[in-house]
Amino acid sequence: MAWAEEGPSGKPSADGKPPQAVTPFDAAAAKKHQTAWAGYLRQPVELADSVGIKLKLIPPGEFEMGETTVAIAASRQWPYEEATRNDEGPQHLVRITRPFYLGVYHVTRGQFQQFVAANHYKTEAESNGKGGWGYDVQGLLQQKPEYNWRNPGFAQSGEHAVVNVSWNDAVAFCHWLGRKEGKEYRLPTEAEWEYACRAGTRGLYGGTTDGGLVLPFEQQAPNGAAPYPGTCDPRHTAAIGCFGANQFGLFDMFGSTQQMCADWYAKDYYAASPRDDPQGPNSGTERVVRSGALGGGAGNGCVADSARRDRLPPAACFNLVGFRIVRVP
Repeated sequence: MAWAEEGPSGKPSADGKPPQAVTPFDAAAAKKHQTAWAGYLRQPVELADSVGIKLKLIPPGEFEMGETTVAIAASRQWPYEEATRNDEGPQHLVRITRPFYLGVYHVTRGQFQQFVAANHYKTEAESNGKGGWGYDVQGLLQQKPEYNWRNPGFAQSGEHAVVNVSWNDAVAFCHWLGRKEGKEYRLPTEAEWEYACRAGTRGLYGGTTDGGLVLPFEQQAPNGAAPYPGTCDPRHTAAIGCFGANQFGLFDMFGSTQQMCADWYAKDYYAASPRDDPQGPNSGTERVVRSGALGGGAGNGCVADSARRDRLPPAACFNLVGFRIVRVP
């Protein structure tokens, strides 16, 4: 289906493709872009696979990735950030040239359990002799053999984001799901994640236009249930869907857990990043992690902006890090 009229970001290309979604755009334009690209691809805007993962079609688009020095400085609310938040610039134009499906939610424990059962899979936290990370009875974060995706140090249900899995475990899950579905699944690139998170908005906080905080720690969650008892208690994660959807219809882009990306991490990568579909450095020792975790404490999770970057070694397993997945149309 070609774009029937001039779209919110311009006219269709000569080959009949709908126009790209050029930031800024509002919720109505976001839906119009998604609908137009779904028609062009002859695929639905939202689909679900056989393990219950829902995915939304994200249209190609253009946005300013990263933050300006002024914005970063204004958002630094704790002393430690002076040293750590110096990798979010320079702000630069990025174009996502191909549509992709992105998980509406994080991959859950219940969905990951299907992968484990089908393959008799042992995660790195279960096989490395050291375990993952969890909170002891005093609330101290420690690495112990008993901590893994089954036991992150706090209670979870099958509807919570799976955590204490490594980047390598997440990639293995994608490969298994790809074989099962006959489709290509992978982790999102850092650029895809930020573009999907911002969803046509500018400023520090994706999905908002007023620069307000998006993590309602002391308020009711959008579905009417409190995300967890207490305020900024690190010994919890929230059930998927607690933190509402952005303009693309993606839930929990902030708040539930930090989220793994496909890219290798480099502090200065933005200065040399290509404009179209950046894939990250060719090599490295750590992988990019995005967003802020629910229990990350004031400096990590209570405020998490769209450009915030973190990183972990590919074998690291933490109880506040999960992932969502991409399906290639």
